[in-house]
Amino acid sequence: MQTAVYGASVETSLFGKVGFTFNNGGQLLELSWREGFSEEASKLAQLKAPCPSLAQLRKYITNYARGCGPQFPGEYVFPQVAVFSTKVYKVVEKLKAGQFFSYQEVAELAGSSKAYRAVGNIMGKNPLPLVIP
Repeated sequence: MQTAVYGASVETSLFGKVGFTFNNGGQLLELSWREGFSEEASKLAQLKAPCPSLAQLRKYITNYARGCGPQFPGEYVFPQVAVFSTKVYKVVEKLKAGQFFSYQEVAELAGSSKAYRAVGNIMGKNPLPLVIP
């Protein structure tokens, strides 16, 4: 697992405080609004290139909450997980704003139609929930 070097916190009306952590190359490692995460992220070094700026992160979250806007304004590290989990994240990564699949549909598209409970567990552990919805 890569080490978080840079961090930021963005206050939002929909999610509250959202924390972002980035590796040394400026790639997003995790984002979360769980209690205490944004404070942890804020204790890391301030964002600098090639990380997205605080303004870009704020705009991304605002647009996401509105159901529109572009993809995440930077690169991210794809979660390093088991093969089936990777397939699930790749299916879900392609969803557009307002589009959704049931866990059953995701399981089918990931190649294991009966693994819908596993899809639920995988998505519950997603470290990039607003990037890979």
